[in-house]
Parts: sequence; C-alpha cells; structure tokens
Amino acid sequence: MVAEIFDLFLSGSGYKEIANHLNRPGGPPTPNHVDSKRNTSGKWAKTTIKSMLENPTYTGRLYWNRLDSRAHKQGVGPVVRRCPDEWVEADERHEALVPDEQFERAQTEMKRRSNGHGGRRRRPQQRPYLLRGIVHCATGHNPLRMQGRTRKGEPTYYTCGYRTSYGDRAAEAVGHGKWQYVREDSLVTLIDSFFASRIFGADRLAYFRAQSSTMAGEAQDRDDDKRTRITKQLSEVDQRIERQLAAIEAGVDPVLVGERIRNLKTEREEAQVALAQLEDSHRDSTSVDPADALAVLDGLPDLGKSLLAADPEVRRAVFNAFRLRVEIDRNSGQICLKALVSSAFGEAKDLSDLGDADDPALSVKAIPLRGFEPRFPD
Repeated sequence: MVAEIFDLFLSGSGYKEIANHLNRPGGPPTPNHVDSKRNTSGKWAKTTIKSMLENPTYTGRLYWNRLDSRAHKQGVGPVVRRCPDEWVEADERHEALVPDEQFERAQTEMKRRSNGHGGRRRRPQQRPYLLRGIVHCATGHNPLRMQGRTRKGEPTYYTCGYRTSYGDRAAEAVGHGKWQYVREDSLVTLIDSFFASRIFGADRLAYFRAQSSTMAGEAQDRDDDKRTRITKQLSEVDQRIERQLAAIEAGVDPVLVGERIRNLKTEREEAQVALAQLEDSHRDSTSVDPADALAVLDGLPDLGKSLLAADPEVRRAVFNAFRLRVEIDRNSGQICLKALVSSAFGEAKDLSDLGDADDPALSVKAIPLRGFEPRFPD
C-alpha cells in the first residue's frame, strides 16, 4: 500500500486524488494515529498522504531528532521539522518499503509542485487578512488554521476546513458540525483587550503568576498521556506480530502473512520514532523560569494605546512579533489567546522597536464565545 501511494504520486496523482482512491470500497484501512482525536471518520486524508510521502522511514532508514516539539508542548506553536543536518540516523536499517531512488524522486516532485509547476496553481492572495495564519479552530480536534473569507457587503470572517479534509462523519463525531465561522472584527476587539490587559496592562504580572503553575502541570499531563498511548500502541503491535508468526507456525502460507507482518513492523518502528521524539523534546525543552518571565513582563512599556491607533500593517507586525495565536473551541464555549514574550521587548520604546520573540512566556485568556458568527442574509 505504501509503494502504491508513491507510484500513484509519481504517476501524476495529487494528494486528494490518492486519498479518494484509497477510500474506495474495499480499499486499505487507514493508519492508526497516536492522537485519538484525529481521523475519527476512518478515512484517508490528503494531509496523511503528504506526510507519508515526506517520511524517510519507508526507505528503511530510522531518524531521531527530526521534529522540534518545544513550542507545541508549551501550547504556543506547531511541531516544526528540523533541518536535515540536525537529524540523527540510526546505524541499523529495517526492511525498505520504498527504494531510496523512488523516495528522492517523490521529494523532487513535491518540491516542483509546491513551486507551481505541477498543474493547477493557487490564485494569488487577493486580500491581506489581518489575522491570516493566527486564527485556529479547535472544536473537537487539534487546532487547524482558519481561512479568511469575504462577501460583498458583509464583514470579514474566518472558516474552518476540517469537514473538507476529514468528511461529514468525522466532523459530526467530534461535535464540529459542517461549518465553523468567526468574525474578524469581533476577534480584533478581543485581541486589543488581550494586549491591553495581559501584555501591557498594570495587572499583567498578577495574571501571569496565577497561570504559570497551571501551565507547567498541563504540559506534563499532555506528555504523560501521549507516552501512555504510544506505549499501548507498541504493545498491541507486538501482540499482533506474535499472532501472525503463530499463524505461520500453524501452517498458514508465509506469503499471505508476510505483507501484514511488514506493515506491522513499519507501524512499530514509526511508534518507536514517535516515542523517541517525545523523549528528545522533553530533554530539549527549556522550561520558562517564572522569575525571568516576570522580569520581562515588568520591563515592557505600555504600548496598548499605540497599538489601538496603529495602521493594519503595524498591528500585524506586532501580532507577529509576539507570535499571537487564537484558538476557538465552540464545544467548550471558549476562545484562547496566546502570546510569546521575550527579553527582546525589554528595551522597546515604540512599536517599531519590537523584534523577534525567542524565549516564551505564555499568557492565556479564555472568554465566553458569543456573537462571533458572521450574519448573512437568507
């Protein structure tokens, strides 16, 4: 099945086309995710196809340190793929499902298509949405970026594409529904209040003190839950492999069982890599010293009024500098706003002095979710 995916892609099929082919009646089962919230529809998704095509594990090579999970663990960013120069390759290789040469051709083809030479090209962005890439939907699933939309005579809004990627059944199963919308103007009002109180406000230190201990405990709980899921998955895979070997000993044709055993071994190796990456991220992660974070917050000038009066380009630059992130969960009725605070901001005197954030100190605000939907005429 893995070889088929690479063959279809190199024959010109796209991610969605391959997913549709695998979702045909009688097609192969979908991969098991460590995160139980993902792919509840039991369908192949185009994102899964893309991840598989990028994964060198199928060539028989095992790598450690491929992913940087520090920002994800702290709840302030996604898992980031490290530069290949930082990867550590294991000395031993397992049986390859895809030849090295075919894998490299797939990487070249993916790069070619991403540069706009692989068929239909995306239309250029017509409107610079103020919150583009900042707003995420987390209604029943891992946070996904929401896309900006406009309608003539209506306010700008953002919509979630979870249903498009995973299907109606999955969307209903997680309580997402067919559509999720949020208005930009309502979010901007909240963001302005967030910066005025949690970043620049007189009570920002009290807010941080109240949250810092809770954040540390939640991060550890997430790690423990993920470690438990991976360990359970490894145990189940080993048991299934043992059953397949027992079937061979009982007289079942090894050819019939061999493919299943190879797939199970690949699943086991991927789970082992995920577990190793979890441990790596735990060793690499640098906890934020609350005292240092408080000192940084205390040194920030009050730029709240300046931000309110700034033009959209400057406002967006401020959001980027603080790595602003907004997550919406309608199931819990909350919107969560997060920002990074760095010592680079300590000497800022006006908005133009803001630089990149390197050392994270998280500030979170949860508020009731009402009145954020765009209203369209019937």
